Amino acid sequence: MSKTLVAYFSASGVTAKVAERLSHVYKTMLEDMNSMYLSDLYQEMKEQISRDESGN
Repeated sequence: MSKTLVAYFSASGVTAKVAERLSHVYKTMLEDMNSMYLSDLYQEMKEQISRDESGN
């Protein structure tokens, strides 16, 4: 048996609804990429601020 993952990024929620439905119909795992994207973005911003403050 193969494992399938439905991964999605949804800014407005429309894609999330489609992904949730697909996951239910095909009995797959579901992964919301929003939190991962926001976490990476936050880390990038912190690093940029640190560089700006140190003058690099």
